[in-house]
Formats: sequence, structure tokens, C-alpha cells
Amino acid sequence: MSWSERSWWFLLPNNKIFAEGWLQDGKAWGRPVDILIMPDGALLVSDDHAGVIYRISYKK
Repeated sequence: MSWSERSWWFLLPNNKIFAEGWLQDGKAWGRPVDILIMPDGALLVSDDHAGVIYRISYKK
């Protein structure tokens, strides 16, 4: 089993997937590379496939 296989996620307690779908029908529409946590709690996710940065935030 490779470290990159999804099954390693199950070794982490209380894990939750909050962003997925980067690979659909065998084709990548995105490739997240890095995450930066902003002071307001938002996440910046860089995508070197699409050449963009996504901002993921939440509302109370």
C-alpha cells in the first residue's frame, strides 16, 4: 500500500473531507498543492493545474 492511497485517512481520528472532486471521471480539473491559513480562519488553496488560488471560508 502506498502512502498516497486514500486509506491512510482512516488512521486519523475525527477526520473530515471538506473539499474533494479534484479528479472526476479520470480527469483532473484541479491539483491542490499548498494551503495557507488566513487570520480570519479562511483557507487559501493553491491549484497548479488551473493556475488559481481558491479561498475557502465559512459563515457563522
